[in-house]
Parts: sequence; C-alpha cells; structure tokens
Amino acid sequence: MLFTPEEGEVVTYLGNVVLTPYDGTSPTLGVGQGQGNGDIGWFQTDLTVQSSLFGSATAISPDNPNIPSWLLSSDPIEVWISQDGTKEGADSGCTLGESYVYFIRQAP
Repeated sequence: MLFTPEEGEVVTYLGNVVLTPYDGTSPTLGVGQGQGNGDIGWFQTDLTVQSSLFGSATAISPDNPNIPSWLLSSDPIEVWISQDGTKEGADSGCTLGESYVYFIRQAP
C-alpha cells in the first residue's frame, strides 16, 4: 500500500522509474485502488526495461485517461506486480528488480 487518501484528493501525476530490470515472467507494475474493471488500476508498465536517467513511464497520456483522477473514496492506493498488471493476475515470480513509484496528489 502506498497511502490512504482523503476523499476528494486529485492524483496529478503517477510514474515509475526502473533502476534494476525485473526478472520473472512478464513482470508488470499496477497502481490503483484495485476497485472494479477487473482490478486493472490506473497505471500499468513493463518492469523488464531499465529507465533512462531522467525518464519515467508516466500515466498522463492519451493511452491512459485515468490520470489526473479525482478520488471519490478513501480506499487505500496500492501497488502490485503481476504477469498482466492486474491486481489478481498471476505471480510473475520475480526474484530481482528495483524501481521507484512517484505519486503526486493535490489535497481537496
């Protein structure tokens, strides 16, 4: 779990930087409240490729319209790794890997 938000907060940025590529079977990072939509969350990214020095995989794009997002509940924000990026997806079996998840929010 990253944190428990206040109802009405706005997620303005969500990104990931991979320092050490992950091993395992298709390791995919997922971030969200894990509610509905098959627990897809707001953001998914491949963890097998190291990020450039200042690069990050950010969820603010036409491909993912979920960010920025107004939080309608105080359900905890969670981070997970699975083969398909869904919260209930198959375990990727990672034994190696390191990354940072950046999360910026604005209070109501």
